[in-house]
Amino acid sequence: MATDISAIQEELRVLLEYFHKLCTENGISYSLHGGTLLGAIREKGFIAWDDDADVTMDRANYERFCELMKTAELPAELGFVNESRFPQFAMKRVGKPPVWTDVFVYDYISEKPFARKLKIAGTNFFILVTRRISDQKMSNKNGLYKGVKKFLMNALVYSAQIVPYKWRLGQARWFMKRFPGKKQFVHRSNDTRVGAKKILPAEVIREYETIDFLGCDVMIVKRWHEVLVNSYGADYMTPRKDKPDAMHEITLAKEQEEIEAFLSKRKRV
Repeated sequence: MATDISAIQEELRVLLEYFHKLCTENGISYSLHGGTLLGAIREKGFIAWDDDADVTMDRANYERFCELMKTAELPAELGFVNESRFPQFAMKRVGKPPVWTDVFVYDYISEKPFARKLKIAGTNFFILVTRRISDQKMSNKNGLYKGVKKFLMNALVYSAQIVPYKWRLGQARWFMKRFPGKKQFVHRSNDTRVGAKKILPAEVIREYETIDFLGCDVMIVKRWHEVLVNSYGADYMTPRKDKPDAMHEITLAKEQEEIEAFLSKRKRV
């Protein structure tokens, strides 16, 4: 079934509006990130095929947000899914598609090359040991990895299942805070393997501003240009044709089902 992007993006706008209100009323700073930040700057809205939202927070703001989620009286259609390396603030309204924003966390990373490599290697390790079997099967089915790399990834993902997931996730979150160095640089410690390698001066994420996004207020870092160059290259203002592939459609449908199930369970509790 074809994805109704316009309906999803309208719900994402509503979700971001609520997310911004929740954060600003509780003194929490965040920034649009990834394709959402790129869309806000280049398109003055969503990129045509965007079907989720991305935000970032530094560790201190993220931990305040997590504490807030423990006590906030959220409407039944909203929820915070924090049971994996990729936390999501999600919404499912009656008659509307489920939507979410991924929350990426900036942690400090050392200025020393060896310590950086060690942290990135450890981050890649924990990405795999906290990966779900269903996601690995999907990668295998769609031929994303081949040969020795595929064998090693499968060996690590499957062997990790003998250890309770909650413990593996706890260890991953502990490691995210390691090797801070002199706290001069940051990286997104819960991002993908590609994203976790993107390192920025810590000053880049310390100041924020509010902008209009399709009629609602959202927050971005003041030095958004440096973030976009870091993520997409100096030509980020030039539109590209890298639209989602068929596997993306499958992944989207799977995530929508999981979000809807999570929020439905929350309503029953």
